[in-house]
Amino acid sequence: MYVKWCMPPAPTAAAVANRRRTVALLAVGVVLPVLLFLVPYFFTHGLGTLAYDVFVAPARRFAFASMRAPGLNTLPYALLFVVPIGLFWWRPSWGRGVAIGAAILLAAVWGLSFKGNYYRIAWCAFQWTVPLAVIAGAFAIRRGARPGDSSDRSQQLFALLAVTAVAALVQFPFSSPVYFLYVAPLAVPAAVAVLKTRFGDRPFGDTLVGVLLLFAILFPLRWVRPGFTWDYGFHYKVYPMPAWLPGRAGLWVTTADSAEYTGMTALVTAHARGGYVYATPDCPEVNFLTGTKNPTRTLFDFFDDPVDRTSRILARLDITGVTTVVLNRKPGFSGPVPPDLAAALAARYPRADSVGRFVIRWRE
Repeated sequence: MYVKWCMPPAPTAAAVANRRRTVALLAVGVVLPVLLFLVPYFFTHGLGTLAYDVFVAPARRFAFASMRAPGLNTLPYALLFVVPIGLFWWRPSWGRGVAIGAAILLAAVWGLSFKGNYYRIAWCAFQWTVPLAVIAGAFAIRRGARPGDSSDRSQQLFALLAVTAVAALVQFPFSSPVYFLYVAPLAVPAAVAVLKTRFGDRPFGDTLVGVLLLFAILFPLRWVRPGFTWDYGFHYKVYPMPAWLPGRAGLWVTTADSAEYTGMTALVTAHARGGYVYATPDCPEVNFLTGTKNPTRTLFDFFDDPVDRTSRILARLDITGVTTVVLNRKPGFSGPVPPDLAAALAARYPRADSVGRFVIRWRE
């Protein structure tokens, strides 16, 4: 059989004009809102600051406020969920035994999670739920759902998995375990939806899914909710918080935190005048707790442009009439106060006292 290959016909002038019109309308629809957004920045001479904040400052997170996601060495912990699911997929006839075995195994892990190793196993297994559910769900959608399912089910599954995958990006670039809690409420229903799609029609399939779902509900209720963010993902520990932090906070805190913040607030209130207090580095809570204003636009200092930063800060302190500054000796991300700024603040605010990690400096 002879097959002749030929070029497709060239588009007509009308077709080319129609495509150009479509592209032009699309370009206008993209560019016009951006230009309108930039208008107030142009008239206030803020385009340079906007460019820095949009393109430069976010990149500084990688140097000052980043944390690696759990490595592949934690993938074996996912076997806590993968083994029962794999056995059920491999031998459907073992459905009853797999469901019972999974219930016993998960109950044992749940009961022993006050020990760091078991807690770590369960936490890492939950973290791997997101990528594994998304990958397994993609294969399920590709191969088709259960016989008799409508395309609507596949579309619903795709929408759930897509939202879950995008929400998981909240953990980047600072993959602290506490950030997993933002995506966990989506990870659990996504995993359940994938399992229901593949195993819901098998005997004891719903039973196995129910066992896994029950563990996903009971584990955070017992071992995450009473814990504290410092320990999430590593071990279970409860911090007694018997002290009430009065004023604007209205929180139960540790005795040490209460003494530190109460003493700092009292000193700032006694010496601050004019409503402005400069607190640095990385302690925006000072302005909130003392009911004062920040003379700069800085919350975390590593975001600031380091070029001529000291002179800019000192100028803002003069303009706003700051009489009191608070220095944080244990910042979370930005590092200590630069030497030139520290020397300038010591010269301008010679009186000083300290409470915990805070040094309060003021002038009469």
